[in-house]
Amino acid sequence: MPTNSIALPSRRELTLAQRHPRIRVDRRLLRRILRAALDDPVFSQPAPAAAPRRGHRASRVRTPRPDASDRSRAGIRYELGCFLVGAGEITALNERYLAHAGVTDVIAFDYGPPPGARPGDPWLCGEVFVCLDEAGIQARRYRTTWTSELVRYLLHGLLHLRGYDDVDPGGRRRMKRIEGRLVREMGSRFDLTRLGLPAVRATRQGAHRRRDRQAARPTPASTRPGARP
Repeated sequence: MPTNSIALPSRRELTLAQRHPRIRVDRRLLRRILRAALDDPVFSQPAPAAAPRRGHRASRVRTPRPDASDRSRAGIRYELGCFLVGAGEITALNERYLAHAGVTDVIAFDYGPPPGARPGDPWLCGEVFVCLDEAGIQARRYRTTWTSELVRYLLHGLLHLRGYDDVDPGGRRRMKRIEGRLVREMGSRFDLTRLGLPAVRATRQGAHRRRDRQAARPTPASTRPGARP
């Protein structure tokens, strides 16, 4: 991460990676949705204080409460990686990093503000992993679309990175209320059903083409071994 304090204030990096073996998402549209959501004032303000909990889904570092001059600056800065994965990958992450057995819907890793960040500046630096299989299961359960569940899971992870927690009933209700509002607002601005793309056919020829493209693509630093806590 950069250490030049002059360049930091305008930094807004958002990386989306599709790692599900079959389900595909329109990343261009999803990036627009997430950037619009991140402009919401909830991400520029510190989350209400809550007692820390061991083993919560989103490991995070609390940022200092900004003063009046901080609140007058530009909105949230971020260096984020969002990974759309399957049940197998998120189960492995859940067991390895959180010591929880089985599949889950979303996991967030918080890396804290980057070097050179000014105290009090609102920053989101981390990675959010979302299970597309769980999005489909829960969509059927709650009679909604898996694409709206996907957006909800990503927003849930981003709220964790901003300092929100759902360890107690009050915090859980607060997060649900904010998630619901943001999902409704994004749904009124974007057609969330258009996020879903045709599924990948599991053909040998198609697999070879995908491997060739992946081999030619440089590996982002956030996905290299040892990058996660």
